[in-house]
Amino acid sequence: MANLKFVLLFIVLMSAMLLPRCTSNQSNLQPALSNQGGHRLIFDIMGDLYPHGLFFAAIKIGKSPDRTYHLDLDTGSDLTWVQCEALHSPYKPHNNFIPKTDPYCSSGSSLSTNQLQRDRCEYRVDYKTGFSHGWLVRDTFLLQDASKKILNPSLVFGCGVYESRDKHEFKIDGVLGLGKSKLAIPTQLTDHRFIENVHGHCLGRQGKGYGFFGRGGRVQIDNALWLKMQPNEKNYAVGPAKLILDQKSPPIKDLSLVFDSGSTYTYFNTPSYHAIYSMVMRILKEEKLSLVKDPFLPVCWKHAKPFNEVQNNFSPVKLEFSEEKVILLQPGDYLITSPSGHVCLGILDGATAGLGNLNILGDISMLDKLVVYDNEKGLIGWISPANCHYRTESDRDKDFLEAGLDNTSWSWSSM
Repeated sequence: MANLKFVLLFIVLMSAMLLPRCTSNQSNLQPALSNQGGHRLIFDIMGDLYPHGLFFAAIKIGKSPDRTYHLDLDTGSDLTWVQCEALHSPYKPHNNFIPKTDPYCSSGSSLSTNQLQRDRCEYRVDYKTGFSHGWLVRDTFLLQDASKKILNPSLVFGCGVYESRDKHEFKIDGVLGLGKSKLAIPTQLTDHRFIENVHGHCLGRQGKGYGFFGRGGRVQIDNALWLKMQPNEKNYAVGPAKLILDQKSPPIKDLSLVFDSGSTYTYFNTPSYHAIYSMVMRILKEEKLSLVKDPFLPVCWKHAKPFNEVQNNFSPVKLEFSEEKVILLQPGDYLITSPSGHVCLGILDGATAGLGNLNILGDISMLDKLVVYDNEKGLIGWISPANCHYRTESDRDKDFLEAGLDNTSWSWSSM
């Protein structure tokens, strides 16, 4: 009887090994793997601090035909949405509205209780500088993995009927929500088992960069700084941290820091901002420079030296999480040149901007840094400096390899 069981088990195992894989030679569109989730999906990022004031991802949506949409890269938002009422090639729904009975309709706190139409799931997202209001839809996203195969997950996002966003004069098509909720794109891709819930971005100082979803197999990053996400926070928050400036400024303790790619500039709470402002004013006094009025930013001054030489007069802003874990913001990570040629402080008072006690690390401080959000392990990775600019696919593959984002081995540095 035991021999019969062994024979039956052997037959079952051999049959499983010989079953055909769910792939097709007629198309390069790959279905989700129901038991893996090991892809790394790559997309292009473009933008700058000025004149656009944002970084956006180029994402293809739709099946026949597909269209590329420029979406504001926003780790501070959960819901992805595109404009459905616009003058320049809006997204056009095709009876793909999400009903109110769909599980995704009750999964986000940003969903509206207003009733534009009874049987459709409605949403409204409010920002500090605008809003988006419309319905949820489901459609195909065309995403390329590390082996250059195209995957076509069907994802839920917003179809914006009414929207207002103050993003300077540059017109984008919507927002790519990279937050932590069930509606966020990384979470949806994880639920469909395309990826593990890991994503990241590398914002290039020269206007180009890349983003990715998933580990892409196993990754080894030995030179990364890994910080634990604060539990029960809806944002990508880390801390506590100590703010350390020059020797004349006392350190400020117990800061919580939020990573937000949707914020152009960096914000600190009022006590921290005043300490940074005082440091800047001391340096200006020593250099015999004075503030000038500039509509670009609140704190600007005229400087005759090239910007690279200006940075030499300023001290780094140090965020210390422990003796071994430090984020160092060099002067180029918080100073910027205005259109008038003035040098300006790219750190703002969060309270003045309506952020209360919140501290936000924005795009200006993440340029040429690779930031990884590992929702599986509750970690944020910081790799500085990183080569975010690439010209060809081979250059990008080389960048991933140099940063440690290869497909060969996986190990995390100890916390």
